[in-house]
Amino acid sequence: MAKRVLSIDISRTLIKACEIDYKVGNKKNPQVHQVFTVETPQGKFDDGFIAETDDFANFLKTKMAENNIKTKSVIFTINSSRVANREAFIPVVKDKQIPGILKANASDYFPVDISGYQLAYSILDTVTENGSQQYKLLVMAAPVPMLESYYDLARKAGLTVEAIDYSGNSIIPIIKHSITSEPTMIIKVDEHMTLVTVMKDRAVALQRNVNTGADVVIRALMESSTFSNLSYPAAINTLRSQKLIRKTFDPNAADEGDERNEGDDLRETKLELTEALRGLTSSIVRVVDYYNSRNADAPIDRFILTGLGGDFSGFDRLLSHEIDAKVVALSHLEGVSVAHNMMSRKISWGEYLACIGATLNPVDLKLTDYARSGGKQKGGKGEGKKAGGGDLTTSQLGIILLVLGILASVGMTGYSLLTNYMETIRNKQLKAKVTQLEPIELVYTDYQNAQLLYTDAASMYGLTVNNNEAIIELIEELKKKMPASIALESLETDNEALTISFTVDDESAIGEVVQNLRTFEAIKDVEFTSAALDEDDTGRKVWSSTIVAYFDLPANPYAPEELTEEGADGSQTDAQVQQ
Repeated sequence: MAKRVLSIDISRTLIKACEIDYKVGNKKNPQVHQVFTVETPQGKFDDGFIAETDDFANFLKTKMAENNIKTKSVIFTINSSRVANREAFIPVVKDKQIPGILKANASDYFPVDISGYQLAYSILDTVTENGSQQYKLLVMAAPVPMLESYYDLARKAGLTVEAIDYSGNSIIPIIKHSITSEPTMIIKVDEHMTLVTVMKDRAVALQRNVNTGADVVIRALMESSTFSNLSYPAAINTLRSQKLIRKTFDPNAADEGDERNEGDDLRETKLELTEALRGLTSSIVRVVDYYNSRNADAPIDRFILTGLGGDFSGFDRLLSHEIDAKVVALSHLEGVSVAHNMMSRKISWGEYLACIGATLNPVDLKLTDYARSGGKQKGGKGEGKKAGGGDLTTSQLGIILLVLGILASVGMTGYSLLTNYMETIRNKQLKAKVTQLEPIELVYTDYQNAQLLYTDAASMYGLTVNNNEAIIELIEELKKKMPASIALESLETDNEALTISFTVDDESAIGEVVQNLRTFEAIKDVEFTSAALDEDDTGRKVWSSTIVAYFDLPANPYAPEELTEEGADGSQTDAQVQQ
């Protein structure tokens, strides 16, 4: 019988757990034996850190007993803004050499003191750069105190930690069974964070965390006047069972979910719930536009919606309308079997996607030394030696030497004890100082996260910025500087040039137009393309001409090509460390 583990995904509102077969390197379909979701004890969880592990452990043991789970092995998957992650490229080397390379270059990946973090990695793909093969890695750095809180929880709950995974990695091995080689976007909507992953050729091409999730619409439903006194789990079930999310943000648009005798209160609630998703939906659309603009030759071909909010009724229609492409909610998991006792239960499998995926190929965030020591500092006991003396009936010199030897031994022992005492005090002082400075490190890490978020936002904004934005000012200047006899026939513009077709009464006015255009600050060059003598509708002789004026506007500071490779393509940190 395969070994079973309890795979747990904790957020500040919900604990999702799954009992499943586990064996490292097992290629057969694992079987799910039990799943459950409960609300997280209030005040016991803070962005990845587990507080008051005694109470939390007692709560976990109670829920395990209620669900008849007796396994003593556990795998945790972490979704925290304090877990930093970056994409990195290294030469193709043996697996055992990768940790050394990452450790040597850690300061390049993460601009913080990495000594307090546990590094781990996942191989995303093998690419060819400049004729040589390289590994594309997802490198993660998790605060050691955070990981220790999971070990404390496991120890007090009577469990053994088998692995600790990162949510950005957890979904990859499980979702590979449900996709083809075509570019596919997986949108995993959890309570407070949404993980957007683009996979091409079954490898990760882009991964972004959006710092909002299903919680916005769950809270909106709980606070609505139409549905009163709903608990958090009840609100989730209501959003799944009733079509309360409209397919568009336009309140005047017809919706197939509208009921004929629908009251004003219910309609207002639907509008409020749909509007609550605007920020999340806009963030997802920006990631879609960002990827497609950089991969115009192979845009995203398929969209899969999953996670806790993946099967909220109507959410897939809303995303389909906003993205302008079919978005499909993940209804079942490929490559996973279900125990007979669960087949009759209606389960939202997207809710447990990270739990199941964490058992297939978890990253190595496990603290080996901490685990071996049972969650305690290591220490050893010294053995004393008996001092042997000479025959007291010998010469006086022997007695003196014996006394000196004893005194020297006592002195050395005293010095050792004093040194040990002083070092113990120094150790406590340093630990206190580390504890005191930890908030500063978190502030600095948050600052780095904000910089990465800004880089992504600026890059996406840059896709919407072009030189045409100055066209209004240019037209106003044309009105002031063009000859009075000019009549514009057409005016066409792109990001590089302005093409003007016009008529004038006198051939010399064409030269005046060219000369005046050259005085425009926004124009760097003017090209005369054609001129011909024609008749207008009244039979009057006029000169028709076309001129191309090339822009000389300042470089777009938000343009994607101006960004560094890390800012443009690297995964977000912490919030993403995006999530």
